[in-house]
Parts: sequence; structure tokens; C-alpha cells
Amino acid sequence: MDKVIEKFYEIYLDDEAFLVNITDKEKAKEEWGLYNVLYENTPKEYRKDLLKYIRLRGEREKEELKEVFIRGFKTAVSLRTEALKE
Repeated sequence: MDKVIEKFYEIYLDDEAFLVNITDKEKAKEEWGLYNVLYENTPKEYRKDLLKYIRLRGEREKEELKEVFIRGFKTAVSLRTEALKE
């Protein structure tokens, strides 16, 4: 079951239309603007650390999103199963 859910998750992430439609373009623009400010104002000897932090945080968020997706999917299947019993 977990492999099937993970496959659904991969399809969910690969759906570029989904990712494009949920992105608030103004917030994305503001986010990248702030990133630029932070990067440019970070001393050169710490820029690698900043980039590593951003990468690590992104990886953690990706794993958390996957876990939330899996839990939500399992909850939906459980609810559907219970509804069919009634």
C-alpha cells in the first residue's frame, strides 16, 4: 500500500499544472526579492552556509510534504472504507 501511495505522491509532484496554479506569483516574486537581499548582504565567507541551509530546509520541507500527503491519503482511504461499510 505504501508503494502505491508513494507513486501517487510522485504523480502529484510531477503535475506541473498543479504547481503553477497554486503559486501566488506576487509572493513568489517577494520571496525571491528577499532571497536576493539576504544573499547579497551575507558576507562572502557565509554564502555557502546560507545556500546549504536553504537546500537542507527545502529537503526537509519536501519530506514533510510527502508525509502529510501519505497521511492524508491513508485517512481518505479509511474514511471511504468506513463509508462503504454503512
